Amino acid sequence: MIEHKTGLIYQYRKPSLKTARGAIFMVHGYGSHELDLFSFADELPGDVHIYSLRAPYRLLWGGYCWYNIDFSADGRVIGQNLEEAHTSKELIHTFIQNTMKDTGLQPGNAILMGFSQGAILGYAVALTYPESLSALVAMSGYINNQLLPESMPYERLKHLEILITHGTEDPIIPFDWAKRSADFLERNNLSHRFYGYHAGHGIDSQSFFEIKKFVSQKISSF
Repeated sequence: MIEHKTGLIYQYRKPSLKTARGAIFMVHGYGSHELDLFSFADELPGDVHIYSLRAPYRLLWGGYCWYNIDFSADGRVIGQNLEEAHTSKELIHTFIQNTMKDTGLQPGNAILMGFSQGAILGYAVALTYPESLSALVAMSGYINNQLLPESMPYERLKHLEILITHGTEDPIIPFDWAKRSADFLERNNLSHRFYGYHAGHGIDSQSFFEIKKFVSQKISSF
C-alpha cells in the first residue's frame, strides 16, 4: 500500500523490464478497494507499470467509493453525490498525469481499467481528458453524461480505443445502460468494441480473456 501525493492510496506492480512500454491504471467499484482488480495484475502483460487505486471516500460499513450513493429502503438508487464524482474524476486524471511524467513514459501510453463505479469514472476521465489515455476498459459500467464536459472534445478522441464488457443478467447496472453507452460512442464515431456475456455484475473467465487480449494488443502498439 502506497500513498500518492494526490492523497490516493494504491497498490503497485513494477514492470518485468527496465524499460516499460506503458502503464495500466485500475479503478475499482463501489464498496470495494484497491486489492480487488489488482488480483488480475499477474495475468496482464509484464512490461508495464500497474497501479490499482483506492477510492477516497470510506463507507461506514466498509469498503470505499468514488462518490457516495443514496439508496431507498428497497435498494433503489435515489441520489448520487456528483460533487464527489467530479472530485474523484480530477484525482484520477491528476494521478495518471503525475505518474506518467514521474516514470518518464510517453503521455497517453496508458490504459485505464474500471469496474462498475470505476468504469463510470473511467468513461468520465477518458472522454474529458483523452490525451491522458490510449485505451479504456469499461467493465460493467455506463456513461454518466453529468460527468462529461459541456463541450465534448470529439476531434481529440479519435485515437482512443474502448472495450466495453457487461453481463447480460446484471442486476446492478442494467445491460441496456451499457448498450446505450456503446450507441453514444457509435453515434460519435469513436472506436469501441462491445462484449456481452451471460453473467451478473461481475467478470467471468471469458470476459477476462477478451479484456486480456485487448490490453495485450494495445500495449504491443506502444
